[in-house]
Amino acid sequence: MSGISGHHGQGDVVVPIRRGPTASFVLPLPLLRRDTETAARRSAPGQDTATMAMLSFNGRVQIAIERAQTLYPDAEFLEAQGHSSAGLIDHPAAIDQLRVLFRRDGGATLVVEETGYGTFDKPASVDSIVSGATIDWPIGMDLPDADRLKEQFGYTEPYSRVALRIPQGVTWANASYVFGGNPQCADVMVDTVTGKVRAGG
Repeated sequence: MSGISGHHGQGDVVVPIRRGPTASFVLPLPLLRRDTETAARRSAPGQDTATMAMLSFNGRVQIAIERAQTLYPDAEFLEAQGHSSAGLIDHPAAIDQLRVLFRRDGGATLVVEETGYGTFDKPASVDSIVSGATIDWPIGMDLPDADRLKEQFGYTEPYSRVALRIPQGVTWANASYVFGGNPQCADVMVDTVTGKVRAGG
């Protein structure tokens, strides 16, 4: 697993995180996405919405990983659980709540929860043990790409949650996005390496 460090190139964006008065790190542009509609809703009068950028799903996960591993270097990324406060949705930008799970040496589970978009609380230990394989981070596919793939394969039903994880009960599989939360249809899984789409999760 890798954090964000080292030199940054032209076009990279320095994103502040709440670890101190001057804490920040460099987030490459692939981990940001422009969302003019959302930016327009949130911007104050007179702001240039064309220059505003929102963190992508993977960018938010990266911040959580950075936060967990700064305090617990042995923390291994297990799963990211995204939810929509609006209920059923048809666009990944509406996944506005994120919970990221880690496993430490010895099996202890850590949880880092989003307190605001891209802002995370301190890692907290939980009593339950979370099984599953760790994810080799970073991954090459972001949530909007997975959403487009599933729709291309005919899975257009709304969803209310998305999990990024290794499929349960399998240790050799790739990390996958699992779209779910709709009682009227099965979950849909998108493999982040092969792009394969199938029902189940």
